[in-house]
Parts: sequence; structure tokens; C-alpha cells
Amino acid sequence: MDLDVTLIVQAVILLTVLATMGPILLNPMLQVLDLREKSIAGAKLESVQLLADTKQKEQQLEAQLEGARRQALAERSKLISEAREVERKLLDSARAEAQAQLEVARKKLDESATAVRVTLESTSRELGKTIAGKVLSREVAS
Repeated sequence: MDLDVTLIVQAVILLTVLATMGPILLNPMLQVLDLREKSIAGAKLESVQLLADTKQKEQQLEAQLEGARRQALAERSKLISEAREVERKLLDSARAEAQAQLEVARKKLDESATAVRVTLESTSRELGKTIAGKVLSREVAS
């Protein structure tokens, strides 16, 4: 194999270019790539952290919501029981009032029935006298 001087000159030129251009072009480019990789890794880490924070806040809100639901359910049960108690009292009051009115009406009815009986008795006696007098064609004594 025949090594020529041009090959050695080209190798020297190449090494000189690499030695002088490496710090100028290659190192900054490697730094940019390294910085890019670090920022991507940082963004991934930050997104994982934000996701974890979001899950934690979601769990806290879910716990608060569950507490509010329980409180609302307890309040609803309390209001329903209070409403039933008020309804029971109103019904008891209405029943008592209706019973009182019924008693008053029964007393009035009894009084009216007694008065009607008295009137009927006297009227029936007079009517009996009149009928007996007409049948006998004379006046009947009491």
C-alpha cells in the first residue's frame, strides 16, 4: 500500500480543523442538546408532580363533597322528621277539634231530639184525642 504525503497532510488538516472547530461548534451544540434533554426531563418530572398534586386535591375535594353530602342527608332527615312531627301535631289538633265539634253537635242533636220527643208526645196526645173524638163522635177526656 502506497501512503502518500497528501494523506498525511489531509489527516493533519482534519485534526487541526477538529481541534480548532470543536470548542467553537461541537461543544456548544453538545451543550444545547444536553440542556434540551435536561429540560425535557425536568418537564416530565414537573408534569408527574403536577399530576400527583392534582390527584391529591381531587381526593381532598371528593372528601369534602362526601362530607357535604352526609351533612345534607342528615339535615334532610332532620327536616323530614320535624315535618312529620309538625304533621302529627296538626293532625292530632285537627282530630281533637273535630271530636270536640262532634261532641257539641251530638249534644245539640240530643237536645233537639229531646225537644222533638216532647213536642211529638204532646202533639201525639192531642192528635190521639182528636182522632178518638172523631171516631167516637164525641170529645175524649185526657
